[in-house]
Amino acid sequence: MDTKKSMSVSTRASDPQAALTESSAGLLRELVAHLRQNRTQLREEWARRITRAELLTAMTEEEIFAEATAVYDNYVEALETGTFEALQAYSRRLSERIIPRGVETDEVVGIVLLLRDVLARSLFNKYQDNVEKLNRILDSYEPAANRIANTVAVGFVEERERIIRQQQEAIRELSTPVLQVRERLLILPIIGVIDPQRARQLTEQLLRAIRANRAKVVVIDVTGVGDHRRRPERNGHGRRPAGRYRRGGAVARRPCRDARAPSRSRTWHGTHPLAPPPAPAEDAVEVPILRQGQYLIASIQSALTDADLSHLREALIAQVGRSRCRGVIVDVTALDVMDSFAVRTLRDITHMARLRGAETVIVGIQPDVAFAMVQLGLTLKGVATVLDLEEGLAFLDGRTKERVVESKPKKPSSRG
Repeated sequence: MDTKKSMSVSTRASDPQAALTESSAGLLRELVAHLRQNRTQLREEWARRITRAELLTAMTEEEIFAEATAVYDNYVEALETGTFEALQAYSRRLSERIIPRGVETDEVVGIVLLLRDVLARSLFNKYQDNVEKLNRILDSYEPAANRIANTVAVGFVEERERIIRQQQEAIRELSTPVLQVRERLLILPIIGVIDPQRARQLTEQLLRAIRANRAKVVVIDVTGVGDHRRRPERNGHGRRPAGRYRRGGAVARRPCRDARAPSRSRTWHGTHPLAPPPAPAEDAVEVPILRQGQYLIASIQSALTDADLSHLREALIAQVGRSRCRGVIVDVTALDVMDSFAVRTLRDITHMARLRGAETVIVGIQPDVAFAMVQLGLTLKGVATVLDLEEGLAFLDGRTKERVVESKPKKPSSRG
């Protein structure tokens, strides 16, 4: 027995690094015991510091305290075991919950540094009479604390980048909608600039749609390709160059008026059939309006602001007059929310188009949207709604035939 003890003592004396490691492990065990013993006090202090520093403002105090509890326990476990897999997994789950609520990276790093500060102050208070031991504990604690802070920050950034990639992919999907107009007939409206990445994604999406719908014909509308929001150049007086105006993206020549003829001012009340729609704001969302035979199709692919909805209404009514169409289809399949202004705008489009001789039908209202509209008392009274685009076209075909029949003069009945 004495021989084994002497061998152990001689091994430690010959390997100072092993002795130092064992001493550091012992200090960490003592540190973990202190953190577990004072868990409630330290956790509450940390939550108060987070609130005072105005971090995680998107969360309530109860939510902050619940998350602080979980982070604290994972923090102490990482110190005790020296492994960070559980902390990494929790960091990813936490990031999934708080990133959609607008929490930024600096806030996450800030709360971890605040926890490190709270724990350090607790150690100062406990070992203020033993400076040598305090220094040794801090030497053992700081490397582990730094690694924990780095693990949480990296996990948050990786999750944030993953969400951003998903959002970018969703935006690209919305920017290249493939619409089935009729059986085996697809329309692909393209708006904006086509870069190599978008061209590749557009091609893949179109091929998938062709295969899924067994399409035979694809119509690609490139009206909106390029700088579709470019406004006419103006001269030094802030006016357009004389004799030129833009209509539908092309430059047309205005007939010259005799200089001797008296000028006549003309004011259009409402939207004139030959007048272009008002120019959208720089950050507005442009809704593609496609012509399919004698019908117009407006496919809404993302959420619209009130200004975007107003511009869509004006653009649609102006297009009805210019194209002399018989029907309008508004596709709202991509909308997961419809507020009172959106419902009112759809009603306005329907009534205005009817006054100009065109029927309107709304297609693609989602089940959740329909349920919410009923719960909120939002109705589309006087507006035709059908399930999808194909049924919308069939509905307009039927209404057009009815109007043609009604417009034919009735033959007088002959009586003997």
